Amino acid sequence: MTFQEKKQATAYILLQFAEWYKEEYKTIDINDLSILKSLKLFFLLSTINLDKDGENLIDLGFSKYIAMPFGPVESDVYDFFKEENYINKSKLDYNVLKLEDTSNLDNDYKSIINNCLKELKSINKNIIKLSASLLVDLTHKYSSWIISYNYAIMNNMSTKEMSNDIIKTEEKFYFI
Repeated sequence: MTFQEKKQATAYILLQFAEWYKEEYKTIDINDLSILKSLKLFFLLSTINLDKDGENLIDLGFSKYIAMPFGPVESDVYDFFKEENYINKSKLDYNVLKLEDTSNLDNDYKSIINNCLKELKSINKNIIKLSASLLVDLTHKYSSWIISYNYAIMNNMSTKEMSNDIIKTEEKFYFI
């Protein structure tokens, strides 16, 4: 996946989160899809279908996870969020996000993303309703984050790269 494709895929995933939010709340105008909440949802989505090679976000190219104080963060996605104006600290601007062109995104990528979303929804449809702080608590249960973040703290580092191998094999958590 190229850098531009990853950027388009990120926008596509955010659009899917917005649609999911809209399904649950019947509106998107007032939402709590902040940068923090979206990053946590993104990580949880990345933990879906990890037992299926080529059928998950990590194999797709979303594999630059770092341990930060508020949990795991895909560094490129975080950078995209900071660059673009469709999401801010408190909410997603759906009207701006809809203008993002994802039409050129490879259909195979869309299919993988959609399958992961469908699976996450089937595991816990209400995860989209959790607050950012509860999602932080949820992602803090992952051993990949615990190991990496503790290493960073012990070595006076602010962040530490997370192992995709550990993410793929560790126990998954989707409920508080």
